[in-house]
Amino acid sequence: MTIFSSAGAKRRRIAPFLAFSATVHRHEAVRAAIRAALATGLTYLVCTLLAVPDKTWAVISALYVLQTSVGGTVNVALGRVMGAALGIVLGLAGVVLIGSSEWLNLVALLLAIGIMGAVGEVRPQMRFGAVVAAILILSPSGGGDLLGEALEKAYAIAVGCGIGALAGAFVFPVTAHQSARNHVSEAVQRCGDLIALAFDPNPHCGNEKWSQHHDAVARELTTARERLGQSRWIKRSGNDQHGQMLHAVDRLWHHLSMFDRMVSGGDRHPGEEQQELLTRSRKASCAYMGELAGAIAGDAPDQSALDQIRQDLEDVSRHWDAFLERRPADQFTPEDKQREIVAFGWRQLRREMDHLADSAGVGEKAEDDCPN
Repeated sequence: MTIFSSAGAKRRRIAPFLAFSATVHRHEAVRAAIRAALATGLTYLVCTLLAVPDKTWAVISALYVLQTSVGGTVNVALGRVMGAALGIVLGLAGVVLIGSSEWLNLVALLLAIGIMGAVGEVRPQMRFGAVVAAILILSPSGGGDLLGEALEKAYAIAVGCGIGALAGAFVFPVTAHQSARNHVSEAVQRCGDLIALAFDPNPHCGNEKWSQHHDAVARELTTARERLGQSRWIKRSGNDQHGQMLHAVDRLWHHLSMFDRMVSGGDRHPGEEQQELLTRSRKASCAYMGELAGAIAGDAPDQSALDQIRQDLEDVSRHWDAFLERRPADQFTPEDKQREIVAFGWRQLRREMDHLADSAGVGEKAEDDCPN
């Protein structure tokens, strides 16, 4: 009884920290700000304790190495440390072998930056070496101790790179593939906003809102692709689920773009029956997108809620199909044509949403494949 009481007390003590950590992880801007501030402060403190003569390049290096994910930070830190080492060699060689004067510095700088530019094309993470070489060439020692000053700057850069990598790995860490999932989840939420506009029963949806949500989806998908490129786990495991989810969201987004162009400028819902159907379509599909976004981000899906949403989607689909079957063959008005476009758009939207659910592992196919 005492053991259980002690464990419960420990959980209660750390509960505020866990809640704070969960909040920070959900808001990437806050997380990035905290990590950058801690990396900067820790670098300055360590440089002060170690009596590093030039804190500037240590702080800059720490911030330059710090990335938004664990995998990205480790990979970038290693590449930039190697780039810094090569930049030190090139900077020293330029100053010692070519000399130090206004025009000789230009020659040394062009040679060093040219070499680092070529290396950077093969290993982009080593481009940081160009900055180091420029520092050494353009700020030589006034006392003539070129080697001593170069080593001091190299020391400061190495300290900054190390602290930046440690901050990225241990301060509110998020793996690259989890960061990618978070951005895909946000893109799904934004697609849900687009669906809400597409099936809004009130014809006041403006292009401005559409553009804002489309731009947001584009940003989130671009960032997700960058994070996937940084993930060492995906490269080692060969797991393609994240890529499949990204592709599914991309397809859904492009369908919504085409749907917007097809229905824009027309009267989609002149009748009361169609207004009610649009409202039900909007409610069911937005609820589905919300559940999918949560599942992609890592939340446990509410199976009962998913089952109810799918039942609502099936009911809505039957009503749209019934409308298509009873459309007049002889008197096909512009309003009928517009409603038919919406009905066909709904069919494709349903397919894309189900495809996304399957790729996220919460679709009906995935459930059927689960062992009992």
